[in-house]
Amino acid sequence: MQTVNVPLGGLYEEGDTSLIQKMSTNLSQSILELPGGLSQVSLRRTPGIEASLDIGSGVGRGFIKVKSTDSIYLVNGNQLFFMNSLNTFTLLGDIAGAGRCTFAENGVTMVIQPPGLTGYFLDLTTHELNIITDATYLENASRFPGGILSVSFADARFIYASARELFVGSPHPTTALDLGRAFDPLAFEDVFSASDPLVRVMRVKDELVAFSTESIDKFSNVGTTPFPYRRVPGATINKGLRSRFSVILIEETFMWLGNGPFDNTAIYAGGSGTAIKISNKAIDSAIQSYSIEELSAVVAYSWGQDGDFFAAWSFPNETFVYNSTASKMSGQNIWHRIESPGRTVSIISDVVSSLGNTLVQTTENGILGILSRSATQEFGVSIKREFSTDYVYNESNVFLISRVELAASRGTGVSRKLPLDADPQERPVMALTFSIDGGNTYKDAGTVSMGNFEEYLKRIQFYRIGRVPYSILFNFRSDEMGVADIQRLDIDITPGIT
Repeated sequence: MQTVNVPLGGLYEEGDTSLIQKMSTNLSQSILELPGGLSQVSLRRTPGIEASLDIGSGVGRGFIKVKSTDSIYLVNGNQLFFMNSLNTFTLLGDIAGAGRCTFAENGVTMVIQPPGLTGYFLDLTTHELNIITDATYLENASRFPGGILSVSFADARFIYASARELFVGSPHPTTALDLGRAFDPLAFEDVFSASDPLVRVMRVKDELVAFSTESIDKFSNVGTTPFPYRRVPGATINKGLRSRFSVILIEETFMWLGNGPFDNTAIYAGGSGTAIKISNKAIDSAIQSYSIEELSAVVAYSWGQDGDFFAAWSFPNETFVYNSTASKMSGQNIWHRIESPGRTVSIISDVVSSLGNTLVQTTENGILGILSRSATQEFGVSIKREFSTDYVYNESNVFLISRVELAASRGTGVSRKLPLDADPQERPVMALTFSIDGGNTYKDAGTVSMGNFEEYLKRIQFYRIGRVPYSILFNFRSDEMGVADIQRLDIDITPGIT
């Protein structure tokens, strides 16, 4: 008999079940920077929504953090709120429309731009909210179908984007009364074609980046008047943006859902004039199952936690998360899924770090949450955590598995008692199923307690798995895992059993 360590991994599924399959749900891969510990690679529980703040009816339409004051402005339903402490909301006014908003601010003025013909100026000192009535703005907004699609701020100017053009506001502040709210009728540039319309404009590392449906262009402020920006030669990326809110900034670069004119939609990271595909075959296959309309509604968001950085893309039926830190350390693209209880997708729609917390907007009416790795439930329902392994095989020889042991955080229950009818959160358990036919069918190996509160010596072991004719896949699942992390997986095998 020998003991074999089985590697722990992130999401990598192929369409053919006879090929390698890895999957983790609500567990992310963590890699130690230095040797030591039970294993170099472990699976850590992903954060959940630990507490929720109900701010009224209507879904979240985006929010922004003002760095100078560490305060939050958010649009929920048709209302704009100001938040400078947890549980304290101030209603500032109404925002028309139903689409998600983009925001930009220069320290004294904020622009709130829903897609369409109406934008808003907010005075960050007095909190006076006004509809933009400038004739030049309204003319530019009505020039092309869809109106103004997004707004950004760079080089002391607000930059607005419609389907065909970029136009800029006055520099901040040109006069005490201006505060960046004036427009030059000639300060625009028709820079995109009807066949490659503009989708969004953003500032990336102090550069202006314009995302269209088939390409991405960087613009530099060359100081010309009245429109100061010109395309940077050689910096065009020949992959466009599929959804306005499917691009995120992370670790000084951007990642997005997009495609070129002749290829399928995938997820990319931006380089210097290049697009590096980071989605794998499993995710590409899932993406290609959605319609153009469904892909146009995909949202992305990013966050950092405990030294790791993550980027998520939420599709209609699933949410995929890219582990940027683990991917860099391993040299591979590491993914996992996140799901909210009772769903196959996360209800998170946007993330921002402020007020000492990681705050999230959700697709639930009026819910603003706090993201935390200590969360074991969302809205009173336990968070499911699940992962599968690589194939385990013995060079095509038959073998017997007598024991499977999972090394995980133990003693994570909340009670020192051991009643059989204890609340599941007080008695977290791990369930094991396995497949010996290439993932086509699975057998139940039962459940094992992960230990009650301070029951640190509890071992998570499964016995007598049995004869394996060729290979085996393991799937572990816990609906009441508590605050445990998965550190190592070992199996005892005896080769040559016929």
